[in-house]
Amino acid sequence: MVEDNVCHSVSAIRFSAELRQNDRRYNLEATNNIYLPGGRRVRGFVGIEPLVHPCP
Repeated sequence: MVEDNVCHSVSAIRFSAELRQNDRRYNLEATNNIYLPGGRRVRGFVGIEPLVHPCP
């Protein structure tokens, strides 16, 4: 099996750490004050917008 051009998935923790390390490059801000529609507070990044919206 050839694995030359295989993209491996990245864990959520690793992805989040990479974003935090490069937040200025991508014009992001890490925060824990993001509120979901149900009122639940979550951690995330300010400055990320979805390019594709899921169907309702």
